[in-house]
Amino acid sequence: MPRRDQDLDVTPTLPVADMAKSVEFWEAAGFDVNRYDDGFAFVSFDEQSVFDLDLVEGSTRRRTAPAATSSPTRPRPGTPASQPPE
Repeated sequence: MPRRDQDLDVTPTLPVADMAKSVEFWEAAGFDVNRYDDGFAFVSFDEQSVFDLDLVEGSTRRRTAPAATSSPTRPRPGTPASQPPE
């Protein structure tokens, strides 16, 4: 079994057309939402990362990268490199 510091974390990224409505929806459903900026947010439940939200304005087209990955040596997109990955 790998040590925890070697585990790979894969977090789905959901495209959203309206960040404010999406944040409101997921918070009402009991999730914690931490907005990184106006176009990206991290969604967690019970202090565990569940998925991310990515604002895709003017398009319902699917993004080419539907998930973000991280490991102890590669932080998640949108996470400052100086912070350890979640």
